[in-house]
Parts: sequence; structure tokens; C-alpha cells
Amino acid sequence: MFRGIVPALCLLAGALWAAPAQAVQFSLERGGQNEAFVGGRGPIVKGDAARLEQALASVPVGTKLLALALDSPGGNVLEGEQLARQIRARGLSVLIPSNSQCVSACFLLFAAAVHRFTATDALVGVHSANEAGVETDISLAVTTQMARIAASFGTPPAIIGKMVQTTPGRVEWLTPADMTLMGVTVFDGDAAAAVRQSASAASRPVGVAGTPAPVGQPVGQPAVPPPLPILPPARGAASTPVFAPATTPKPASGAPVAATEPVEAEYQGAYFCGNRPANLNLKLFQAAADSRRRALFTFGPQATSPEIPRGSFEAEGILSVSGGDIVMKPSKWMAQPGGYPWFGLNGRSEDGGKTFSGRVTDSPACSLFTFKRVGAAGYPR
Repeated sequence: MFRGIVPALCLLAGALWAAPAQAVQFSLERGGQNEAFVGGRGPIVKGDAARLEQALASVPVGTKLLALALDSPGGNVLEGEQLARQIRARGLSVLIPSNSQCVSACFLLFAAAVHRFTATDALVGVHSANEAGVETDISLAVTTQMARIAASFGTPPAIIGKMVQTTPGRVEWLTPADMTLMGVTVFDGDAAAAVRQSASAASRPVGVAGTPAPVGQPVGQPAVPPPLPILPPARGAASTPVFAPATTPKPASGAPVAATEPVEAEYQGAYFCGNRPANLNLKLFQAAADSRRRALFTFGPQATSPEIPRGSFEAEGILSVSGGDIVMKPSKWMAQPGGYPWFGLNGRSEDGGKTFSGRVTDSPACSLFTFKRVGAAGYPR
């Protein structure tokens, strides 16, 4: 059924569980002596979680289940979530065989796996949700839900950013660097051999994003994230942390106050509050080092969220133009629209500073952000 898996000279059960033509077709395929794959091919529809349970229950006693091998364009997100939680609860590995794909809702199943495998010519892709190919308020809410589910399985923020940012009708295919971030084993040839080799080479279970899980931590459970970095106080400042607001926020109007520092780089993107996107522009002021930076955040409406007001404020924290972490906290309003709240950002760039993504902080109603660099260093403000 799946090219790249050892040919099924003798199917263990020869079974194909009854399912609608437009649904995931589950089958049991031989991987080696006393080894098997459960294959799943087709779009995800309601009832697939029950059919997967059937397939798993039919693996003969004494047979080692190597992995769930998928080839799916995605489908029903709610069913995909059920399948993903099923995979995580059972501690299953997921494999994308040669000449196969795993896109959209299928990515949740891939993210939920304790161990992940892809053939060199397999494709794994993400994009935002849609209704009949159109982005709506409901689909935006579904996209946010997908992002949260993926994040709960330890998916790196950079990949979640791709999911949120990629509009309907497009697919963002994961790169080799993305696969490395997720701890994916990429193989060429015998899928069963790749799974065996990975199992024998691993001295400890794999944790979040492919890193070795700490001793005593259950397999597949997210590691406790490290505490956010605490920046030293500014030179000559009092004992107040630099993340604290520099001044008491006051409503303001008109254009932002121009800063005297030149701008080193500019980024554009979006952040999500109440399942609605808002435009986000970030101008990073030049500094002697990347240890402590200042930036101007400007926000405003998008076509699907015209009620978002326009405003701007300064922020302080960490942001390196060469990539790595971003931890920015609001410090001073430049133009506050009618009591609208400000926010901070906590995320990372995995592509050398071209894009950043992560979570919105200091505003409980907001969730994720993503932006890309649009200005070169040294350009005039």
C-alpha cells in the first residue's frame, strides 16, 4: 500500500477496515518477522478515530507495531485532533513513507507522535484552516485551535508560525531544518530498518522537539520550559526590572513620537487576539549589542478584523537580527487608542532572523504572533 515500506509478501491479517471511499483507509502491513505497520491512506473524516482503534486492536499478539504509516492530505480538524490524542496516549510512532504526504490536519497526527520518520521524498506541510477554500472567522478560530494543539505536542514556534501565516490555497512544506527541529528521522530506503535503527540507537526516549527527555520524564510529555531570561537593569536605573513599564501608560493620540535612534531592521506580520488577526509592524532601533534592545510596535486592523484600532508603543527586551530568541515587553505608549491594551512577545527565529514566531504575552486575550523581516540593516527610517 505504501511505497517505501517492505513489500507485504504476507500481510499479517490481509485486512482493510471498512470505511467510506473518501476516508482514511487503514490496513495492516508486514514490516519484518513479527513486525508490522498500520497504514493509513486518504483524507481524514468523522469516524476515522474509531477505525484506527479497530486497526490497532487487530495487530496479532506477539507482533511489534513499528509505526503508523500515513499518506493523507488532511481533512476534518476535530477528527484529526481525536486521532492525534489517540496517537499520543498510545505512545505511537508516525512514519510518512516514500512518495507520500501528510498535510493540514494530518500534521497534528505527525506532531503527536513520540517518534517521527519521513522518507527523503515524502512531504509534510502546514497551512491555516478554511471553509470551502475561504478564510472566515470560524476558520481563523479553527487555525488558532490547531496551533494550540500542535504546541501542546511540543511543536516548535517557528513551525506553528508557518501554520498560522500560510493562507488557504497554499501549503508551507517543512524544510530539512524544520524536520531537525521536530526531531524527525529522515530515511532513504527500508522504512522498517530505519525504525529499528532509531530504536536501537536511542539510549533515552525522545522528548519535545526531538530532544532527549529528562530522566524520569514520561515519554511524549512536554518538558517544563526554561524560565524567561531576566534582563539586567539599564545603566543608571533603579532596582525596577527593565521589563517593567518605564512610565505609567497614558492615552495618547496622533502619530507616534519619532525616536532619535536610527532603525536597524523592520518586521511585518500579525498577532492573534480573540481568534482574530491584527497587523503588527516592529521597528528595531540600533544598539551596540543584542543583549538589550528597544523597538517600536505599531498595530492595526486587517480585512477580517476591521474593529482593531491603530496604535503604537515602545518595547524593551531581547531581539537579535541574526536569529534566536525574542523576548520583548511593553515599556511606553506612543499612541494608545482608547484604553486598548499593549502586549509583549516571546518566541524565536529558526531561519537566521528572517522570520520570528511564538506567543503573545501580557495580554490574556491574545495567543500567537508571527512576522518576517522586510527592511535591511541601515536603511533610513
